[in-house]
Amino acid sequence: MDLGPLEIITGAAVFWLLLYLADKRWPLKKYGLEVGPLYVMRRTQRLNNFLQRTAGRHPSFLRGVWNFGILVAFGQIIFAVYSLASNLYRFLSMPQTAQPVFLLLPGVTISLTWVPYLMTAIALTLITHEFAHGIAACGEKIKIKSAGIILALVTIGGFVEPDEEQFQKLSTSAKLRVVSSGSFINLIVGFLVILLMNGLILSSSGVVIQGVRTDGPAYEAGLKQWDIVYAINDTTINDVYEISWLLRSRQPGDTIKFNSSRGILVVVAEPSVHNSSMGSLGVQWVNYYPLRFGGGAFLGYHTRLFFEWILLVLINVSIFNMLPLYPLDGDAYVWAIVEKHSKRAAKTARILLSLTSLMLLVSNVGLTFMRYGHTPI
Repeated sequence: MDLGPLEIITGAAVFWLLLYLADKRWPLKKYGLEVGPLYVMRRTQRLNNFLQRTAGRHPSFLRGVWNFGILVAFGQIIFAVYSLASNLYRFLSMPQTAQPVFLLLPGVTISLTWVPYLMTAIALTLITHEFAHGIAACGEKIKIKSAGIILALVTIGGFVEPDEEQFQKLSTSAKLRVVSSGSFINLIVGFLVILLMNGLILSSSGVVIQGVRTDGPAYEAGLKQWDIVYAINDTTINDVYEISWLLRSRQPGDTIKFNSSRGILVVVAEPSVHNSSMGSLGVQWVNYYPLRFGGGAFLGYHTRLFFEWILLVLINVSIFNMLPLYPLDGDAYVWAIVEKHSKRAAKTARILLSLTSLMLLVSNVGLTFMRYGHTPI
């Protein structure tokens, strides 16, 4: 049974209500769990110790990494603002060239089908982001008051609470190292994910039957979900574009030979329900990306999706987080620089930049909704 947004929201609400009531009746604090409205966290000294040890192993190397991160963060701020501003200009002048900008809202902008991938990607992004902040803070001799794992709504993440008073006493460069470390490490992890993808996943070499209509001609000919198609009418295909091109002019009654993982099968096209002059096969396909170690179409498809979602979230969060919008890290970056000269100027810069960033973000999201609607991807 497929669950809709209302069922998912209702189920989550019931879970959190029962957990909250259970904590009131049988306090979970004795198990190291802190329960609040829509979240549960576990603080652990082991994680705190891990951050301290990591920061102390190669302090000079890590300081060099965080210093480079300061430069990268500056570029991320410029890129984030420029991307939103230029995209807004395209929306207003050439809408067909503008890129959609939307928030990741399961059931609204993101189909519930993708929620497991999305939640996994968000968890990895948050954990690496926060732990980077913690390691950078430890490198600057800032006390970590607590660190741990948190489950909020349906997302798992990490949290690090450095001593704010000690942070405020740091030099500007030290503050920038701590502030920029989170987004910078997200970029590094994204780069590592790309290397891992290239190492594990080979180039497209056919198409995978992702869906097949059980009353359609392809199913009747023997093609099933997760079968791989390597050639059409003895012409080798490498991707969806090639197979679509070869079948672009098919008509009802045409016979099409599939060279597939199930063998050679012949399918007779039937009239399309949308256009009776066009032939339909009753299948949906996606590119087939084989894994280097084997494993079949099903595992290859979901492995690539897993990596693509992680990469999507890592890169976008890394850039979005450096937008100079309070309370994002981009705002803290600008504040640390301007505050050195004048707190009053820093407050003014915070207000102006936050309003500008918010206007750019809301405008892009609003115009995306007006042009593309709210059909989830």
